[in-house]
Amino acid sequence: MESYPLYLENWEAGTLFYAIYTNHQTEGKGLADNRWLSEPLKNLAFSALFRPPLPAQKQFIFNQYFAVAIRDLLAQYLPNPQIKWPNDIYVNEKKIAGILIHHLIQGEEIKATIAGVGININQIDFDPTLPNPTSMALITNQLYDVDQIAHELAAKLDELYGLIINQEWDTIEKQYFQHFYRYLSLGNYKIGGQEMRGTIVGLSPYGQLLIQGEGGTLFTCNYKEVIFLPPHSTTEA
Repeated sequence: MESYPLYLENWEAGTLFYAIYTNHQTEGKGLADNRWLSEPLKNLAFSALFRPPLPAQKQFIFNQYFAVAIRDLLAQYLPNPQIKWPNDIYVNEKKIAGILIHHLIQGEEIKATIAGVGININQIDFDPTLPNPTSMALITNQLYDVDQIAHELAAKLDELYGLIINQEWDTIEKQYFQHFYRYLSLGNYKIGGQEMRGTIVGLSPYGQLLIQGEGGTLFTCNYKEVIFLPPHSTTEA
């Protein structure tokens, strides 16, 4: 974030965000120490710099907005994309996009936010070490114009940003939970090293995942503290 002082100091009036994208990323980064692997010229790597008018305590509202915009874009092409906590988009139980968001906090305010996403578009073959990737091409048997998808994503982000500006946070959260992976349905998880069955019942104000176990215990989970397990208990990412 410290690499962008010029943009922050000379932000043009009326500008919602600055965006860049590429279809050949060589050092893709995911959440924590994860890497984003992408075949050249086949996929989209998109990053944008924002100055969201949000207090720091509401920073996860921005994360929800960004995920909803990506999901809405993909829904124009694919059946029922879902937002998987904390930073993925899934279609048919497979990962099609990964999100990475960094907020620069000063005091009680968000000074700036960099939000990035990698979307698998035309790639057919994936690294076998990846647990469950998919792409638009694999799902639909069609190829797509990566530049067009990038411009459509920018337009969708622009369209929905009014919800941030007008503090329509409840609307953002409602849209987020309408397409939240495994929301209010029983699933298998590993929490604290123990396998269990539970139901995702929501998020804490800080974006932590809330899972209610079958016995009624409510678990508040940070990233890396919970593993989503498929029905037959084979660990997934």
